[in-house]
Formats: sequence, structure tokens, C-alpha cells
Amino acid sequence: MSISAKQSNNYLYVIWTQFDPDDFSAGGFSNGEIYASASTDGGNSWDVPINLTDTQTPDCSPGDCESDHWSSLAEQIDDNLHILYVNDRDAGGIAQDEGSFTENPVLYMKHPAWTPGDRPRIAVDHHLYEEINVPDNSFKDTSFQVENLGTAQLYVNVGSSASWIEITSDSSFSIPSGGNPVEVSVRLNGTLYSDVVLHDSIIVASNDSAGNAVIVIPVR
Repeated sequence: MSISAKQSNNYLYVIWTQFDPDDFSAGGFSNGEIYASASTDGGNSWDVPINLTDTQTPDCSPGDCESDHWSSLAEQIDDNLHILYVNDRDAGGIAQDEGSFTENPVLYMKHPAWTPGDRPRIAVDHHLYEEINVPDNSFKDTSFQVENLGTAQLYVNVGSSASWIEITSDSSFSIPSGGNPVEVSVRLNGTLYSDVVLHDSIIVASNDSAGNAVIVIPVR
């Protein structure tokens, strides 16, 4: 990751390598893309990330891959972001015995320094990416946090169709840009259906503008 500031307005710009779970080389290593985002308030909120390279090459052979990695953003930003990065022609780091030796060009990219729009973005803690386990013939209280990383008000609704899953905190709320995270509390009642396998989900719906408007948390 590389970060710089535009002195004329104190906007922050950051670039990083992101890996697409569906874009692997023939050797089984992820192809990278260079992404960027911008902040107008010192990093409290960030715009929706932009894919600067957009060079997917799934199942590519050595020499034919487009894995963009190891980027550096110039310290000074004028009207453009000035970026250097390696266009790895076989994904992986050879120092870690990943991929094959290839001749990889070091490329320069110039991208206009943009002004972030008003876009809410939901961020969640690890519970939303893991299964929540149902207690055996008992109750279980658990929680997770919802945060707004974006540049506009985030509106959130949390619910479940299962009667044994109860949202015990406010199920509808909003978070301003740069605001504090909201803790969502949940009670699981495993005593109601102790003779059957409980399997359902918690739905977190929002006005997120980065592709995460509906998040499903498995509960089983």
C-alpha cells in the first residue's frame, strides 16, 4: 500500500494490490490488480475503490499473465496520481517459490486525481464473514459491528426470518460518514427447536454503494 496527499486541498489518495478470488494463474496463484481510493477528511472516510489496471487473465500460462503488483505512488500529487508498478507475467513472488521466472516490465501510470462523490460504504467485523454457531438446547448472546467507511450517510436494516434469531439491539439505524461503529446484538434461542437442526441466516441490508448492499450471515 502507498499513500500520498494532494497539497492544494489536503485530499489523501491511497493505492494497493487487490486479488480477485476468480482470477488465478495456471500455477494457482492470484493475479493482482492495482486499486485506488481517496479521502477528503484525513482518512475518516473513503471513496469507493477504483480498479486502475483491470487486467484479468484467469488460468494464464507463464509469460501471459497480467498480475499487477508492488506499486508505488509518487509523494507529490498535482492534477494526477503518478504510479509505478510491476506487471508480473506469472503471478506469485519467486522469492517465495511462487510462479516462474519471467521478464516483468515496470510500468508507469498517470491517473487523474478525482474528487470523491457521496457514496456510503459498509464495513463489518469478522463475524459477518464467519458462521455463527447455534447453542445446543440453550441461549447464546452474540454481536457484531457495522461501520460506515464511505463518504455519505449509511442506512442499515438487520433482520432474520427465523423466530429463534432475535435482534436485541436497534435493527434499523444510520451511521454518518466518519461516524462511530454500531454494535448489533443478537440472541439465539436453541431451546425452541432442540430436536431439529437449526439453519438460517441474519440479513444485513444497506444502501452501500460498493457492491455489499445485502450481506448474509449464516447461522447454523
